[in-house]
Amino acid sequence: MNTINNSNYEEIYTPINFDSKEILKQEGWKDYVIERHHQKLDFILHQIYINRILHDKYERDDFIKLSSKHHIERYLYADTTIKLKPLLYKYGVIEDNDYFRIAQEENGFHGECLGYRLTPKYDVQHRRISVDKHSTLYNNIIRFRKADFKRQDQVTQWIGTNMQNIGIRRDDAIAYVEEWYINAILFYNPDNVKKKQLNDDYQKIIEGKRERYLYIINAIHNGSIFPAKRDGRGERVHHAITVLWRELRQFLFLKNKPDALLCNLDVANSQPFCLTKILLNIFKDKAMPDSVQIYTKEVSQGTFYHYMANVVGLTGSDFSKFKVDLFANVFYGENEKTFDSKSAQAFMKEFPSVYQVIENEKQGNYKKLAVLMQRIESEAIIDGVMVDLMNKYNDKYFFTSLHDSVIFEYHPGLVDEIKELMIYHMNKVVGLKPKVKQLEYFNLPPATGSAVQQFKNAIEMFDHYDALYEHQAASIL
Repeated sequence: MNTINNSNYEEIYTPINFDSKEILKQEGWKDYVIERHHQKLDFILHQIYINRILHDKYERDDFIKLSSKHHIERYLYADTTIKLKPLLYKYGVIEDNDYFRIAQEENGFHGECLGYRLTPKYDVQHRRISVDKHSTLYNNIIRFRKADFKRQDQVTQWIGTNMQNIGIRRDDAIAYVEEWYINAILFYNPDNVKKKQLNDDYQKIIEGKRERYLYIINAIHNGSIFPAKRDGRGERVHHAITVLWRELRQFLFLKNKPDALLCNLDVANSQPFCLTKILLNIFKDKAMPDSVQIYTKEVSQGTFYHYMANVVGLTGSDFSKFKVDLFANVFYGENEKTFDSKSAQAFMKEFPSVYQVIENEKQGNYKKLAVLMQRIESEAIIDGVMVDLMNKYNDKYFFTSLHDSVIFEYHPGLVDEIKELMIYHMNKVVGLKPKVKQLEYFNLPPATGSAVQQFKNAIEMFDHYDALYEHQAASIL
């Protein structure tokens, strides 16, 4: 299986105002030694930056939990790390929270981690630099990417190999992001601001999203995106598409079949549906309450969220936000913190016995239920559907997974087959047949140029508002 970056090109990200050569020069290092080691300073900053922007749970000012051995020393070696990392503290580039903890699957690592972050001076826009192909750093990046990938199970390696065939229309995708960014900055949208977040931080939130989107676009394009990996908690498989903004899927294509349509099938109400397995086990030898029967009926028909929307008298415009709130407050949130929320109260009133089970499952560790539902989902989709497709087709067609979804290149005969496999394996794992949503296409024909034109229009709009502001300022003066 090919797990190496086919482009023979590696990028790392470093703050635009950071000069690694200058620091080593001030320390009295000789020029030839500086050339050998300066990018290693950049790499440490790259690890902090990338592990922040690739994880939604981190805010901009958070300390990013990294293992010095796993994320830094194995690439730079321990003796080099001992010499270089202290310089980043000395020159005020990074800081840590002085707190070690055992992290569970933290940034791809299970073990002792320390929280790092960039200081305000260097928490700025980052630039891309190409890693020297003849350096130890370059060779270690490639070597450990291969080693990490080979430790994955067979189906994850198969998915990762398939993902090597994914390309992205970079110019169109970047233009789309920049057009979105300008609109988000010019036209303030309070829905994008997190609860209790100060309005002054809104731009930081948007800039953080922009950084994340652009990084993933470029990493997919040049082949340096991480290969597929399976986490040890929910057993989910993560790869480029799982971290890609949904709006950017339209720009994806298969490198060996650029005109192929990519489509996906996914299970309706998947996570709430997976809870059914727990409910069926609990009520296996006793009478099932009416509320549990209604719940299992709604999730198996894929109508659960609409059912709950009707319960609270929701309008169509608020439906998406309600789904997010309901999921967070009922299934993923801490019992004590979410108990009084509108969505939790509505769910509790409608499905009291189900809510009691959820509360019990979250007791002591509120994340436990979410992980359990993810494992149920992964057992059906990854270990069931994807394994069957791997064994039957191998590399004949493109297949990958997206948690509760199967993504594949469109072929008429595959649609019904995959749908039947999803129903079969979900029924086998959960004990109930789910509803599979209608087929969805998500990539557009190549070379539309539409996003590029939208970006040009957005720039013109920006210039218009800038000119308008200058005119108003001149009038005041």
